[in-house]
Amino acid sequence: MKYVHSFMDIRVADMAIGSLWAGKGLSARTINSVCPCCHRALGEHDVVRCVYAASKGATGHKTLIGDDCKHEPVPVVVRKNAPRLELHLLLGDDAESTLGALKWAMQNQTYSVEQGRNVKGQFDKTATMVIYITGSCSGIGKLGKTLSETGVQIREQRMYRDGEFTNWEPVDTSTWAKFLGCGLYHGTKAYGV
Repeated sequence: MKYVHSFMDIRVADMAIGSLWAGKGLSARTINSVCPCCHRALGEHDVVRCVYAASKGATGHKTLIGDDCKHEPVPVVVRKNAPRLELHLLLGDDAESTLGALKWAMQNQTYSVEQGRNVKGQFDKTATMVIYITGSCSGIGKLGKTLSETGVQIREQRMYRDGEFTNWEPVDTSTWAKFLGCGLYHGTKAYGV
């Protein structure tokens, strides 16, 4: 069982990535902040987790998300018709924090996440993430950077558009914009993926 801090008496920038905090113990400023995963106030969560956030330089590239949040299901029409990027991921030693960082990166995209489970039903540090392209793909660039900077160990991708699937292959961010029809390519020089 992981240690949960009962009161947040430090700035987010000073928290350790992966540390857990009681939602009710957050500072007055933070308790009403919106969780990027489920869009409820952070204070409504029993526990929040400090995760890596690529674009949050003012807080040391860290943010808080609900550790117990439930992401809204993707509408059936989107699941059937929208172009999508599917990722199989081995998340590494601190899998919960890495998965939280990926959820934060996708906060403005429509996505689903399925955690892998072992025979005992425990999280096995793998996940399948599906990102649906339903308009803007502003989060796609953040996704590439987050995959690069969080230590995801195995990354495989498959894409779908207009009835056509690609094969499963190692993640290559250079293929995303061309196949999915949106987003910017920052490439291996920027992200290494």
